[in-house]
Amino acid sequence: MKTKLIIMSLLLACGTWLAGCEQKGSAERAGETIDQTMEATGERLKEAGQAVQEKAENAYAATKKNLEEASEDTQEATKQAFEKTRETIEEAGQALKEKTQ
Repeated sequence: MKTKLIIMSLLLACGTWLAGCEQKGSAERAGETIDQTMEATGERLKEAGQAVQEKAENAYAATKKNLEEASEDTQEATKQAFEKTRETIEEAGQALKEKTQ
């Protein structure tokens, strides 16, 4: 009888202990909530970082394109100005030549 009582007490203690392990305390639930929040925040930060990187790459590409176009426009304007200056000098030279004859 004494052995049965000891075994029953041990089984009751183990059952109580196991039941207590399955229930989550407020600290454990808070810890899980913090973990979930941190994980979600990490994901959002990663997504935000990717969005910023994409926008920076797009801005770089647009700026590069605009600079290339501006460079081409400047080169064309310089060529036209040079040609106009050359024509003016030739006309002035021709006019001077005609006056000296």
